[in-house]
Amino acid sequence: NKKPYVEGWFKDLASNTKSLAHLSKKVPFFNKKEEIFVWLYEYSVPMIKAQWFLKVSNAHQMAISESNNKSKKRNQIPDPSQEWTASLCKTLKETYMKIMEATNPNSNVNNSSNTFSSLNNSLNSPPVKIKEILNQWEYYTRLARSLFEEGLLDRHDFLFWLLELFEKIKSIDDPLLTLIAPMFVQYVNEFTQSEFLSRHLAFHCARKISQLVAHISSEPGVDTDKENVNDHKDPDKSSSSILNTNPKSSSNESSNSVMLMSCFKDIIACSKYRELLLSLSCVIQVITIECPTAMVWHNFDSSSFFDNSISKTPLLHGSPLDYLPCEPSNLPIVSTENVEHLRKRLRNSENLIRHRCANSEKKWFFKTFEAVSSPDSVGNVVNRLLDVLDSIDKHLFDKVTSSNPLDSLYNIIFNPTIHFDGDNSYGSYGERNRNNSSMTNKSIQEIINEDVSIVKLLCEWAVTNKRLGEYRSRI
Repeated sequence: NKKPYVEGWFKDLASNTKSLAHLSKKVPFFNKKEEIFVWLYEYSVPMIKAQWFLKVSNAHQMAISESNNKSKKRNQIPDPSQEWTASLCKTLKETYMKIMEATNPNSNVNNSSNTFSSLNNSLNSPPVKIKEILNQWEYYTRLARSLFEEGLLDRHDFLFWLLELFEKIKSIDDPLLTLIAPMFVQYVNEFTQSEFLSRHLAFHCARKISQLVAHISSEPGVDTDKENVNDHKDPDKSSSSILNTNPKSSSNESSNSVMLMSCFKDIIACSKYRELLLSLSCVIQVITIECPTAMVWHNFDSSSFFDNSISKTPLLHGSPLDYLPCEPSNLPIVSTENVEHLRKRLRNSENLIRHRCANSEKKWFFKTFEAVSSPDSVGNVVNRLLDVLDSIDKHLFDKVTSSNPLDSLYNIIFNPTIHFDGDNSYGSYGERNRNNSSMTNKSIQEIINEDVSIVKLLCEWAVTNKRLGEYRSRI
């Protein structure tokens, strides 16, 4: 029977009785990666040793894959990090479902009407089953962080999965928020490495903060547990010190601002929503400082750009700041050290975001030109280049279909008609179709001269190190 040996092996792995060199002589391997996580949890294997075991399993899997590829004459080897990510995300999701069933066994696990109190009560006086499942979740999330930092997980896939999980939460009373809100604080620095992911995360956090404020404001009284809250934090860190509003501007605050600050104080004094508000505020503030581009206003629908579940909703339209009840600099801040310096950095980022939002509304084109018919006028050339960049951004290079051929992009970019729209010297390429008749009176040299700036732009776009993409060579 193999099971007794596996049990003994994991006992030795979790303890310090045998060295890793000795254990590596006969390592147990599993067909399903999900089984590995269960064994690691049951024996509370330390993170360092868990990493070692997964690396050994990786090497074993890679050797088998290379052998199979040689026999079948295949060149591509599957990426093990993606497989580990999918398996770990599946394990986390199954654990969450168990928590939902245990906290509210009479309801559907997909029902988000469960409240925080059901999970909090379980945490305060948990049955054996609840405690076991919560311990599993805690171990798997620590393991995920360890593997993430070690590079054993696909970082984008894992962060993307967290976003998908966050997007499914509709109510602030969903118990899942208590489980994943701390994870976003842990991974916020990694999120800020991607403007796309940061933008989605900022939108969701802003909506949840506004939803929380509206919920608290609508309640006649909030159940506060100030003594309980103060027992778990520094006595000097009161709700007022966490808010740390600028005393110089307090006299000039409007009634709405005063009401909002009062609402924040009520939330911070409430053991039910305190950590949620602080976590979401922290994420918003970090993104504002580290990735301000994600907060800039944009006038487009993300559903036409990306073919995935989290971008099917028009979240990229507008700005995440549109959904916040106040500026990020006025949100509560956890730390009381150098808070004024932090708020100053936030205000500087906010000013930068406002400036870029104004430019974005103008399509980054500041000068106003009189209506002219000359195709080589500055106004027409600049706007034509802007339209080219817009067309490239909107084209789905990863989808080759009859409705999305590369020829269509060529025809849009090199439509050599005058950039003219009514009384203005600029407009969309669709508007220029009415001027196609002017083509008959143009020489080839005139058409080439008009396209010189576009060709230069495409060459720079294809080779610049400021943009990423495997499809740039097609341009």
